Amino acid sequence: MGSNAPADYDWSGSRTARRYKAMGDALQQQQQQGQNSTSTIQYSLCAWGHAHVERWGNQTGHSWRMWGDIMPRWDGKEQWSWGLMPIVKQASLTWSWTDFWGRNDWDMLEVGNGNLTLEENRSHFAMWCALKSPLIIGTPLDGIDAAILGILSNRELIAFNQDSVYGTSARPYSHGDGSAGTVAGNGNSIHPPGYWVGTSVKGIHVFLLNTYNENATMSAVFAEIPGLLLGEYLVHDMWTGRDLGTFKQRFDVQVKAHDTAALRITTIDGEFPFFVFKRVTGRFRLTDRRSHQENTRIPAGRRVHPRFDFISTCPQRETPAQPFCRIS
Repeated sequence: MGSNAPADYDWSGSRTARRYKAMGDALQQQQQQGQNSTSTIQYSLCAWGHAHVERWGNQTGHSWRMWGDIMPRWDGKEQWSWGLMPIVKQASLTWSWTDFWGRNDWDMLEVGNGNLTLEENRSHFAMWCALKSPLIIGTPLDGIDAAILGILSNRELIAFNQDSVYGTSARPYSHGDGSAGTVAGNGNSIHPPGYWVGTSVKGIHVFLLNTYNENATMSAVFAEIPGLLLGEYLVHDMWTGRDLGTFKQRFDVQVKAHDTAALRITTIDGEFPFFVFKRVTGRFRLTDRRSHQENTRIPAGRRVHPRFDFISTCPQRETPAQPFCRIS
């Protein structure tokens, strides 16, 4: 970055940010002048991830490109274009900047293009949905193959991408070798983390990405999945729309080479996996799920959802948009 970095490393004051803000201000003025119009301006920034656009993009636009141009290949790079896996690798390090009204943009969809296999097309669409990336179809629709159309029109994956309550991206929770999925030291652009988790109004979603050239058995171990505890859960296949049954402790699935299993996990009754603390002494001290260190207290009988790594007290006022504990 050298001399291009702002003196205080506040990238919201960088030349790139100032240029995009000037354009954003002009668009906002245009929007205000057309108050009676039903049209909404979508402002997408294209700085290719430079100038740490993820840190200030939401002050100016609605989405921001985070990497070089995409090409319809599983991995590799040609000039300024990248295959799918290097992009997913970068996403595994910057997923946390996506939320409502502002999303990391991992470039348009290449589903149906080039020589991507059916499994690679499935993984591409599943991961872009999981990452809450804007879904912009990049293949001709006239004469589109039925299998490709089926991928692009999967209602459950699209619903996750556009969930009305949870705006955050899915995030990696494991590399599959026992290490945490968010370890930044893993620089492998061919095999990014393969175990991802996200939340929607319907439950906990797990995406198992097989980055290898062989079929593999991948396991969703409930105790390792943020948002779940040991117990019995109903596992649902988001690709087929069918329940796969109830399972205790783990769910094992055969995943073809370069394919992705997209699962939704709920209670055995198909409900969101809340956890209710029964009354014993009136209040309970909650702890960090992983370190077991004390965190805070919660009144007995209050519903608790151990989202991601920590448990905190529920808010005093519950709303439809946040019916359980939110984790900071």
